[in-house]
Amino acid sequence: MIGRADLDGRGRIKFVRDHVGHVTAMAVDFTTNRLYWADILFHKLESIGLNGMDRKIILYDDRLMGAVSIALFEDKIYWTNPSHGVYSANKFTGRDVQEELSEILSITSLIIMHPMLQNEEIKDNSCSSADCSDMCLPTNGPGHRCACPEDKHLESNNRTCQISFQVPRAYCGARKQIQQFPLLSVGYQDNLIGTVIEENIERISSLDVSHKHGILVYSDIQRDFIARVNISDDMGFSNEKIVYSKDLHSVEKLQLDAVTGNIYWVDVGKKTVEVASLNGEYHRVLIPSSHFVQRLTSLAVAVMTGHLYLSLVGVYPTILSCTLDGVSCLPLSVEVYHPNDIVLYEGRLYIADGDYNAVQIFSVEVPDGGYRKVHWQGYNRDLTRMAIYNDVLYWTEEDSGTSLFSVSLRNNQEETIVLHDIIPLSSIVIWNPKLTVVENACSRNNGGCSHLCLQVSQNSRVCACSDGFLLQKDNTSCIECKETSCLCETYGNCSSIQTECDGLVCDVSQCIPSEAICDEVLDCKDGADEEKSRCDQTTITDCGEGLFECDSGHCILELLVCNGQPDCADASDEGHQCETACTDHHCDYKCVSMPYGSVCRCRQGYQVQTNGSCQDINECEADNGGCSQTCVNTEGGRLCQCSPDFISSNSSCIPPDPLPYLLFLEQGLITRYDSDNRGELVTVSASKSFVAFDVDISTGDIFGISSEDPKLLLRTNQNRQKAEVLLRRSAKFAFMAYDWLGRNLYLSDIATPALIVCPLKHLKEGCLSLFHEETGSIVLHPLKGLMFWLYDDALQRSTMSGEKRGSVVDFESIMISSLSLDQFSGFLYWIDHYRGVIDSCDMNGHNRKTILKGGHLMRFLSVAVFGDHLYFTEENTHSLYKYNRLTGSRQALTSDLDFSLHLKVIHPILQNQGPRPDVCHRRSCSHLCLVTPEGAVCACPDGWDLISGKICKSPYVSTSATNMNTTQSPPRASPSPGPPQKIPTPSTTTLTPLLSVINSTLGPPTETSTLPVSLCNLLCINGGTCSYSEDKKMDYCICQAGYTGTYCNEEEPLEDLSRSSSHTHTSITVGVTLCCFLLLLLIIGVLGYMKYKRDKIVTVSEIVHFRPLLDKNNEEAEELVSDFPECISHRNGNQVYEEVSGIDSEDHGGLSWQYSTMSVDSAFISHVDENDNLTSQLISTNQKA
Repeated sequence: MIGRADLDGRGRIKFVRDHVGHVTAMAVDFTTNRLYWADILFHKLESIGLNGMDRKIILYDDRLMGAVSIALFEDKIYWTNPSHGVYSANKFTGRDVQEELSEILSITSLIIMHPMLQNEEIKDNSCSSADCSDMCLPTNGPGHRCACPEDKHLESNNRTCQISFQVPRAYCGARKQIQQFPLLSVGYQDNLIGTVIEENIERISSLDVSHKHGILVYSDIQRDFIARVNISDDMGFSNEKIVYSKDLHSVEKLQLDAVTGNIYWVDVGKKTVEVASLNGEYHRVLIPSSHFVQRLTSLAVAVMTGHLYLSLVGVYPTILSCTLDGVSCLPLSVEVYHPNDIVLYEGRLYIADGDYNAVQIFSVEVPDGGYRKVHWQGYNRDLTRMAIYNDVLYWTEEDSGTSLFSVSLRNNQEETIVLHDIIPLSSIVIWNPKLTVVENACSRNNGGCSHLCLQVSQNSRVCACSDGFLLQKDNTSCIECKETSCLCETYGNCSSIQTECDGLVCDVSQCIPSEAICDEVLDCKDGADEEKSRCDQTTITDCGEGLFECDSGHCILELLVCNGQPDCADASDEGHQCETACTDHHCDYKCVSMPYGSVCRCRQGYQVQTNGSCQDINECEADNGGCSQTCVNTEGGRLCQCSPDFISSNSSCIPPDPLPYLLFLEQGLITRYDSDNRGELVTVSASKSFVAFDVDISTGDIFGISSEDPKLLLRTNQNRQKAEVLLRRSAKFAFMAYDWLGRNLYLSDIATPALIVCPLKHLKEGCLSLFHEETGSIVLHPLKGLMFWLYDDALQRSTMSGEKRGSVVDFESIMISSLSLDQFSGFLYWIDHYRGVIDSCDMNGHNRKTILKGGHLMRFLSVAVFGDHLYFTEENTHSLYKYNRLTGSRQALTSDLDFSLHLKVIHPILQNQGPRPDVCHRRSCSHLCLVTPEGAVCACPDGWDLISGKICKSPYVSTSATNMNTTQSPPRASPSPGPPQKIPTPSTTTLTPLLSVINSTLGPPTETSTLPVSLCNLLCINGGTCSYSEDKKMDYCICQAGYTGTYCNEEEPLEDLSRSSSHTHTSITVGVTLCCFLLLLLIIGVLGYMKYKRDKIVTVSEIVHFRPLLDKNNEEAEELVSDFPECISHRNGNQVYEEVSGIDSEDHGGLSWQYSTMSVDSAFISHVDENDNLTSQLISTNQKA
């Protein structure tokens, strides 16, 4: 059936009744006054006149199957098929079917736009002059009717719409305002959002509504007060009033008693559970801080059963069930990890677990929780606050604060986005118009109690008195008590010599004075006295900005001042200047009348000047504007920006998946902490201990300095691979950092001392010394080409090539450690042990400030930073902490750590290649590629020469050797037996001395021997050369003339230089003479041996000899001739006899062996390679075969 009605919803009739299948789309042709529709059951298009006559079938076509939308223009009718595209046909005949669009699939709606289709010049338009406040509906005939949206009702004048409180409505805390919107069932509801209050609010943390009293109560944790506003149908949104503001330190969750109006809340800063009457006159601490070791996060009140449920986070997160008077508390048998919020609904407790990313349901009406299950769970979803209405769960999320989500309690798969892209929400409560308040023992006359009536069961109540009052024997009335015993009874934390704590109660039996609060020193063991939410208040009076301080000391909202009605008890908010204060003012923006005169005010983001003008505030100058990474000042505000790799969420920058994990040293062993693994600790390096380490995140390699032998640089990984030695030097390494762009290791050697850089691929060739001084902790910023390190009493900076060195920060002490860099915000962090603080500044040394003060309770050991959070380990509590730099909240991740150092956050984004991933690839450096702000430069290890700006040449490779593609190990620059004597070439003898014979005659050096460069570890300066002594088993430096010392770092006196020079000349003369004598003895010995062999052999028979052809076939080719069998000398100097008759030519490098007849003289000929230029061939020409 197809129905018809007037535009105002009246006159409904059945328009088309017969032969109607499944109509999916309809359209009206205003030019012909006909209705067209698509029937996908019968695969047809039909039309009918608007008068109900002349029904026609336009087209039968299978392409109409699945049609979801139709539109008409001129002579054509168009329809969409989600599986095929858009088609058209003649609207009169159904002919000329054409496919208009074929490549666009899944089309669900079709609209044709043309000015003639919506002509506003329509005669008799009754709504053109209508006076409707919201909607005007034309009627069938002359006239119109005013109508209202679903969340409003029409007033008796039939023109005006007012908000209806018979519609369910959600109230949300959104930054500095409270918003409301109706809970309707269709679509996004962003356009229905209205503001309840936005004046004098800084940060809404929690709110609740009372249906009985028609009010909304909220807490502002920035200004630390609880206030209320009327939201009833009669009074509207008005009459804001502060309910309670005394000694509040961070009320993060509150809830109203629907019967009495009592307000229950948890004060996270004080670790207390408190209650106050609706007017704030009576107040009591129900559960003092001595009952809690962990942090309170939320509460839920079950008035009818007299129970109070509390959620706590910490080392052992739990849910407590307490009586409403706070006398007894018991834990519930439910496993939670980080309960952010709890809500009661129909006898079940709904728990939002931030770490578990889920909502759990736990039955509180059955002993031991007879029913429990995980209702909903999402990946990486951090739920913060919840509300339930009509079996639908609504929640906000910390990382997705710009949206409000919902899911049905019956079907946990149907998740819905209720609000999208709005101001971040911090809390939510729902007004239920159908809620019925059930009376209890406190309903009538406040249960007979003079102060507070607390329901403890379904049929009983107890009376409680305000703090400082004592309940009388009648158990209903209260009298003021001045005695110390009464005050101690109230707080439960006094000793015999103590009185009421007039400062801050922060832990078990710990009370600190008020002057110790927010003094940048941790006096409370839990750090509650220095929480950012408590201390980040810039107030000019005790009441704070936006509030007025009465002469009595009480605070009222500034908007209540000079309103003609006394709001202060002493009427000090009204005065004779109220009416004339702003008559003649000089304020740019706003003038506020005060009893003592006028006060100028500016819009948010502007500051009042002395002349009344408003000047833009640069929010980025203070605390980086509260931004996690980059702050950009704008007119009247600021804009927070994030690195492209991060997800921007207001002032926060959320890193992408995966979740980061932490590595740190615990008693020298590398230990891993995973936040998504219930905080379990895993030892990575079980066999080796380290003093420092760094990680190549792309490969998983861990580079570490051995604690057992600090001159060793080791490499391992997280798979417990056996550590391998990468580098061994005569050094004592203490700190290190890894450059993932240039693939270099920067090491601090405190023994030499020096700061060196070593190429990971060429460690055996040596390292480059950047600075010859003792350095501390090192951090690198390869994306900027910068290096930072601690040096004596300063924080130093240079390029990663060691250039442009300068001081960033000068310290007052040398007790600085654990330097860390946030490469995304450009801020450096370090620990000052002398002052007991964690400090910070930017890379230029500006914006220096103290992030945390440990005082006498905390001793920081190590610090690291990533995203919005600062991670640090602490010695006294043996704990690992996570600190939010934006909110000031602190969380203990794990405890029972033993002296944990060198904390590092591991996430792939921390070693991103950035905008220049191939900066070193383009340079093509042979050894060291050092990243700089401008790009990169090539460098060489100490003592090597840089050729053509890219190639490193070793000082131990000669030019001739280089030309022959061979490398010779040079002798050590140390005493030696002297060079061998030269063998003269006799004119009558054709003998060729063997080079191997000469070497074997001389023998190996006795005192020193030559080692490759990589094995000589001393950093010799001033042109000195490193050498090695076999006798002493150690390296030493050979210094140039004029220098002495272990590293050639000292200049010799002038008189010593002359002595040294004369001594050197004498040594040279003696050495030359000795060498000549030894050479002469050698020649005589060789000649004598040859004569002895010639005389011994009398007759010569045919001797088999061998001729290696050496790829030469002519007669001038060099020959090797030998007796058979012959003595063959091996490389190791040992001589053995081998039978050569069975030797295959292929086994000897391709040499071809021949038989020939030779004389005896040829037995002493040695084969010499044709390319050998060190010896000559002495062959007798008359002895050739």
